[in-house]
Amino acid sequence: MATARGKGAPDLKQVILPYPYETLEEQQVREVARKALPAVLQALTRADAPRKAEIPL
Repeated sequence: MATARGKGAPDLKQVILPYPYETLEEQQVREVARKALPAVLQALTRADAPRKAEIPL
């Protein structure tokens, strides 16, 4: 978030995904994407979305 503030976007919303992807099977990556989609859509479209959402594996 410090970078976002420094670049003039202090209210930038973040969706944090599990890492690293190199160790995940394709199906696991698809599951993470499925879990993340609602949080991503909310961050993009709702002013009241949380500033940070973490997606578990």
